Amino acid sequence: GIMLRDPIRALKGTIAQNMFSKHETTSIIEAIHSKKRPAMSSINNHKHGCLPRWDGFHHFDNFIVRSLGGNYDVEPGQVTEEHLENAKKLLQKMDVLLILEELSLHTRQLEDTFGWDLDSQRTIPVSNAHAKHRPVLSTSQEAYLHEVNTFDYKLYEFALALAREKSQNARTHSRCLANASDFFAAAATAEPR
Repeated sequence: GIMLRDPIRALKGTIAQNMFSKHETTSIIEAIHSKKRPAMSSINNHKHGCLPRWDGFHHFDNFIVRSLGGNYDVEPGQVTEEHLENAKKLLQKMDVLLILEELSLHTRQLEDTFGWDLDSQRTIPVSNAHAKHRPVLSTSQEAYLHEVNTFDYKLYEFALALAREKSQNARTHSRCLANASDFFAAAATAEPR
């Protein structure tokens, strides 16, 4: 299974959590715009939390489709419709698909797939401490990156619909199991004829 979230929100979290500087963020955006890998000298990856030294622009340029579409290291600005379709196919194969912004709607999938009882976990906070810190993108950078991440947003919209469908199916399956359980419990206690 997988959990997805709004692509720009995810990117902002990555920038803040991995401490990308404004200079590094700008350098990466310029590299994506020119469709060239950023010079390693402009990206100080040794300090970026859990990210490997070579991994930077990928998070700014259709990260979800890169991750699921079969070609993570494709050049900046070169994610294609084919990568998107590959990512969609992979999502369709998953038993569990959660959307962070709608997490409470999708926990039924976890209950159905893994047999977990999550009734006490219905209210789940979906905010991070870094959201309260300085803005990590300017308004113009955010608008540009929203445009650049068109394939991620197409996949996100696809994932929203698919997650809702999987959750609805899980609720239906859970009700059927509950009804069957009630039936067998009643049959076990019924007087023989």
